[in-house]
Amino acid sequence: MRRPWFLSLLGGTERRDPAPDGGSGAAPDDSERTAERRALAERNGWRYAERAQRTIVGWPRPALPSGRLGSVRNAVSGERHGHGFMVFDYLYVSQHTGRWDTLLVHAVALPVRVPYVEVHDPEGGAHDLYTESPEVRFPVDLLSAEVREEVRRYAFTDFILDGDVFICTASGGGPSGIESKLDAMTTLLDQVPTGVWTHWSQT
Repeated sequence: MRRPWFLSLLGGTERRDPAPDGGSGAAPDDSERTAERRALAERNGWRYAERAQRTIVGWPRPALPSGRLGSVRNAVSGERHGHGFMVFDYLYVSQHTGRWDTLLVHAVALPVRVPYVEVHDPEGGAHDLYTESPEVRFPVDLLSAEVREEVRRYAFTDFILDGDVFICTASGGGPSGIESKLDAMTTLLDQVPTGVWTHWSQT
């Protein structure tokens, strides 16, 4: 299986990035979350990195909250059901409150590079999905009845496919637990016919 670009950036020594500035009050204490994430990685034989800032270089801005770029913390990476993945906390200053906030981000590797697409389900239920993509036919092929069923089943509301990565944050719906959400995301990807990946591959 090809190693996705966002996992290849975890190699080597990670520079300790500064926390984003501009927020009111102290940055949140994530020591408890750090311990939990380390334990999760150890239990599953996954990798853990306290800082992994380089992994979001070049990410689409809609995948992360607007405003000043935040910091990647407590990153766990490995393989789940044959899919490479990375999960991390995104520490940032909210544009709405001016205070620190943390967003949990899940990224799962795709088998090939594909056109960019954003998928939104504003009403819920996957009956009227809204998509944005430079390739109009790609989301039509991607969102088959089987894939839409998984979107409905797991209550995803927003996600992005960009290059060779499938991105869904805590604000994009789906199960709340890390492992449960990874299971949902990989199950959804497994419903995409191989022919779709072959036809739309940009590799």
